[in-house]
Amino acid sequence: MNVRFSPAVSGKFILPGFTLLLSPSGAWANTPNTFDENFALPTLAILILVLAVAVPPLLSRAFQKRVEERTQELQQQIDDGKRLEQRARQSELILREVFDGVPDAILLLNTQAEILDANRQVETLFGVSPAQIRTLDLLSDLSSPRNPSRENMEQLWTGVLRGNAQSFEWIACRIKDRYEFDVEVYLRRIRYRGQVAVLATLHDISARKWTENQLMHAEANYRTIFENVADGIYQSSIDGLFLQVNPAFARMLGYEDPADVMRSIEHISTHFFTQPQIKEELLERLEAQTEVTGFEAEVYRKDGSTLWVSISARGRRDSSGKVRTMEGVAQDISARKRAEQELRAKATTDQLTGLPNRYLFNQAFGRMLAQARRADGYLAMLFLDLDGFKPINDNFGHDTGDRVLQQVAQRIRNRLRQSDMAARLGGDEFGILLWDIDGDSGVEEVCLALNQSLSQPYAVNGSTHLISVSIGAALYPRDGLQPDRLMQIADSAMYQVKQEGKNGYQIATNDLEPQGSPT
Repeated sequence: MNVRFSPAVSGKFILPGFTLLLSPSGAWANTPNTFDENFALPTLAILILVLAVAVPPLLSRAFQKRVEERTQELQQQIDDGKRLEQRARQSELILREVFDGVPDAILLLNTQAEILDANRQVETLFGVSPAQIRTLDLLSDLSSPRNPSRENMEQLWTGVLRGNAQSFEWIACRIKDRYEFDVEVYLRRIRYRGQVAVLATLHDISARKWTENQLMHAEANYRTIFENVADGIYQSSIDGLFLQVNPAFARMLGYEDPADVMRSIEHISTHFFTQPQIKEELLERLEAQTEVTGFEAEVYRKDGSTLWVSISARGRRDSSGKVRTMEGVAQDISARKRAEQELRAKATTDQLTGLPNRYLFNQAFGRMLAQARRADGYLAMLFLDLDGFKPINDNFGHDTGDRVLQQVAQRIRNRLRQSDMAARLGGDEFGILLWDIDGDSGVEEVCLALNQSLSQPYAVNGSTHLISVSIGAALYPRDGLQPDRLMQIADSAMYQVKQEGKNGYQIATNDLEPQGSPT
């Protein structure tokens, strides 16, 4: 507080913010900003004394309040600092927990590749504690001699320090037993306590590398087998293209090499399988089951000839379970199929005439009856017995008789359609099945043609022989519904021809019943 007199008005006493005017008697005047010139000095002295006594306490309380406020501010700053310090310690503990809890080994390196810190996983990886590893040299102590040279590593290190993160595979070395194992290393430049540092993450990939090596060896072994096995191996798409075949597969089909197969066979259904539906049948079976074995099919070779193969296949499926590719092994079974066909022919074919035998005739009879039933058509069964054949055997020998039977078989073939069937039932008896015949009139036409043809002379070894034939016929469904019934009716009709003088035919009638065979 300043106390002053105004230079413009004598006797006026001015205090900051207001002006006091005292009367000569010492009383306060009502007129502001004026001071009586006759104001007594004692009165002024009293005023100064009052101010001197009152003002210091006021100043002391303001200062004390300011000191208290400042003290509180300092205490708040101290408390805030402690809380920040506590948070920093907690954050550091959390970071340390994370640092040590990472499953990979982590090294903190300075720009000279010296180890500043490490997490607990280094003990699992290298067999030393984080404290011990700080005393070791990264390249000399923890690295295999089979790693790239130090010069190459220095170039890589320079790139990391420039800010280029690096990832590479590296052969690490355990300290105690010098056991080598594979790790994947990731290096990245960071800021650590205000300085440039490098964070190195080491991930143990020894198990993965072992698996890769095993797969590599397995693939090499598979490739060796694939290239050298005697059986054909293939992979194809469901669209009908060969995706991969081995050399044996190419050789089996008469191609120069696998590329020639895939280049030449445009579609499996038409250029590989002899029947287009075979590929679809194989695919349907693979859709229904995991694998197919022993699937036999006739296939084309490059020159147009055919061979039989036995296919063992499996399908590779997509996420929806649908087969997308087929792969398997194909074996050439042509020799076996030929042997089977020969055995089947011997079992089902008359060796003398080449016609089907009774066994095959009975099988065909049942099958053709079923077809006639579905088609609501006719089927005729003819029973033939030669007239006068026994004297040829007795007088000229069985060789001459066999030659006559062969000529009989050929003449029967010449009088039948491709849809019909003829068989030698035994001795000089023959059976004929006429598919979809035009009733009795159609049967009669065939019988007349057979009678005429088989009655012509037979020339054997310079001699001529005459025979005839007796024919009995039965018609499905009029004369019977089962093979045995129809054969009995036809046999009875033939017997009737024999009784009436031979060399003729008889179509069964409704009143004809089975009879005994003619003598």
